[in-house]
Amino acid sequence: MFYTSTANSFNAGNIDINANRVETINGGQLIANTSSIGAAGRITVNTDRRVTVSGRDETFAARRGQFGDNVVANIITDNEVFSGFFVRSQSSARQAGNINVNAPIVFLDNHGRLDAESGGGNGGNITLEKGTLLLLRHNSLISTTAGKEGQPGNGGKININYPEGFVIAGFRRNNDIAADAFQDFGGRVTIKALGVVNIEALSLEDLKRQFSPDTPPKDLNPQRLPTNDATANSLTNPLGSGIVEINAPNIDPTRGTIQLPENLGDSSRLIAQSCRVGVQGAASSFVLTGRGGLPTSPGYALSTDTFLGSTANTSGEQTTSIPAPLREAQGVKIGSRGEIILTSHPSTLTPYTPWQRLNSCNGQ
Repeated sequence: MFYTSTANSFNAGNIDINANRVETINGGQLIANTSSIGAAGRITVNTDRRVTVSGRDETFAARRGQFGDNVVANIITDNEVFSGFFVRSQSSARQAGNINVNAPIVFLDNHGRLDAESGGGNGGNITLEKGTLLLLRHNSLISTTAGKEGQPGNGGKININYPEGFVIAGFRRNNDIAADAFQDFGGRVTIKALGVVNIEALSLEDLKRQFSPDTPPKDLNPQRLPTNDATANSLTNPLGSGIVEINAPNIDPTRGTIQLPENLGDSSRLIAQSCRVGVQGAASSFVLTGRGGLPTSPGYALSTDTFLGSTANTSGEQTTSIPAPLREAQGVKIGSRGEIILTSHPSTLTPYTPWQRLNSCNGQ
């Protein structure tokens, strides 16, 4: 764990990491918190390859118990048993710090978190850039949620800028991107990517429909749903909804495909009539089956007589095909076009007599 913290009017420090690869796993944490009027710090991670945030600390209780100083112990909250980057504010007078991650691949798994939440002030900002893949799996969370019951706070901003990359969440694995507020204004979630898979915006009305009508606002938590959601709601302010903007180009799946013609021609003309397999009476045919059971075009219905196969020996006579035994090549010859041909009979060799006379060792 690396942390910077302030419990007075001074600002917390910043954490800057430049590395080839960064892993915070099994409860690993980067923390820049404030529990007073001093500002929380900033976490910036720059890597050439990959950032991995995954897992939880099974020895969390014992680890927290080793801090005798209450100020230091307050750095680690019960929610931070999981691996993650945390920049939090517990004061209503301050905004949580910011998290900046610049890496080709960011992998959040098994409750991995990027967290700029604020319990009593405004949420921070989280920015992910220069990436080709953001992969979210197994209850991962990116959050700038702010405020709680009795405490004000506006949601922060989450900006995922991957114009040449993809943002992918595991199907129904409860991975969330949240910039919510409790009683003030929701923040803003902006995702710009080449493709966004399995992540849907969830409005407050959509969220309420997932719970029973008597669910209190504090329990309207997208993390309690199995779906992958992007939210910027105000749970108690009907006019406080933020913005969720997911920008991915509309890709036509038919682009680059070739439309096959309706009539592929007479299949009988595609088979050489002189080809015979086995003994006389056996016959084979080449069958055009179209597109393997697919309709001829998206607007057509499936055909019930579409099949895949071949037919043989339609005369009804039983035939037996006994292949000739293989024999090892015994010779070789040169064909009329210069090709080399292996033969089953020995080659006939023509002795070569050089025209030049060689002198013997004794000079004769």
